Amino acid sequence: MPEKKGKLILFEGVEACGKSTQRNWAHDYFAFIKGYDCIKTREPGTDEVSEGIRNLLLNPKYQGKVLPETELFLFEGSRAQFSNNILKPELEKGKIIFCDRFFYSTIAYQGFGRKLKDKKMIGLDTIDDLNHIASQGITPDLTIIYDLSFEEMSKRMKKQERKLDRIEREKMEFHERVKEGYLFVGNHYPNVYVLDGTKSLGELHEETIQIIEEELGI
Repeated sequence: MPEKKGKLILFEGVEACGKSTQRNWAHDYFAFIKGYDCIKTREPGTDEVSEGIRNLLLNPKYQGKVLPETELFLFEGSRAQFSNNILKPELEKGKIIFCDRFFYSTIAYQGFGRKLKDKKMIGLDTIDDLNHIASQGITPDLTIIYDLSFEEMSKRMKKQERKLDRIEREKMEFHERVKEGYLFVGNHYPNVYVLDGTKSLGELHEETIQIIEEELGI
């Protein structure tokens, strides 16, 4: 792709970790207080086709029916649409993109959660390759992961007045592996920060803004 002019900031973490709130607050701070040209995105989603794939992936009626490999390729298909139709053009315009999840979620959820990292003919190297292909080589400038225990995650989800999606309904062991996957990402990939998701939303917002300003110079 042409040289990237904008910035891509990822907000990652386990379910109910507060990443979406932090993405929204960070976007509003840089857009409305500092005056940058920013957009909010989510993945899977944002693009029309990607939203359709998202609805399929998260539908509880498919609980226990989706193969890990099928899930992996559906996420990558959605990512290809999203990267080509949203990320690429918006970055070329110089936008700062605040994105709720991207390919590190695939490492955590499908690589670790679904144990595809241990499966013959797949593994983390293959997942990295698929992520690279689907994202057209686009990489984040900064990633912030909000870490949370399964116990705290469960407590927060019980307070949410909505039905849980297919992935949120997975057992504790799955979510513990996802958490492990995110900690692996924090230790093995560049420009990744892991924050304590049990802190107050205000504290996390201050930490998030400080990291973005210091690391990206904006």
